[in-house]
Amino acid sequence: MHVCNSDKTMKTRPLVIAALLAAAAVQAGQQTYSIQYKPVKGSKTAYSLSFAIDSPSIKVTYEAKIVNEVVEVKDDGTFIMASYQSDGVTIVDGVKQPSAAETVTAVTTYDKLGVPMAIGGDNATPESFRVANLTSFLAPGKPVAVGESWTVKIAADEKEKTRAVTHTYKVVSVDKGVAIVDMSVAESTTDFPASAKGRVWVNLANGEQTKFDLLVKNMPIGGVYIDGKVVITKQ
Repeated sequence: MHVCNSDKTMKTRPLVIAALLAAAAVQAGQQTYSIQYKPVKGSKTAYSLSFAIDSPSIKVTYEAKIVNEVVEVKDDGTFIMASYQSDGVTIVDGVKQPSAAETVTAVTTYDKLGVPMAIGGDNATPESFRVANLTSFLAPGKPVAVGESWTVKIAADEKEKTRAVTHTYKVVSVDKGVAIVDMSVAESTTDFPASAKGRVWVNLANGEQTKFDLLVKNMPIGGVYIDGKVVITKQ
């Protein structure tokens, strides 16, 4: 009996080794991609913004142009982005409403993964910080494969009056140098919790986001909570 068991062990061992080698080969063949933003000081990117606001009786859309400029990149990967929003117009039932011709500037400091650390500029408020926490794309910090997910949590900040937020992402596909990523973000609160859910397109060459397509709920804007669809597209 002892010899028989030994024979069985010797026979099954090559099968186990073969299975392990096969699993390793599959894992090794799964290509990974870096989607972390690589900021370059002085670089500028133009976007179009469309915010279709949910309304029970009328159709309201806000449109604007945005230009993002990297004004500083630090040794630890932290970077400062100035965002200039201009040509804002509100369209109600297809009719453009009069609006002031002004440019609104926001200056945001991000860590190397894209987490907002500080926000300033024109009209900066705790609401601005909350919106930044909800709509920023947060990289995983390591190369990821198609189908892979990651989660990033941002703690509440009593001083800045921001709420705890959880970001969840999943790489849907990669094609022609662009990664399509599912994005789901939600505040951890029972008091009008804001959320954003949709997709982000990321240029693999530099980690720059080229498009956001998000459904937002309870987005804090101007002292009220707004639902709608936000589309931001690189020009």
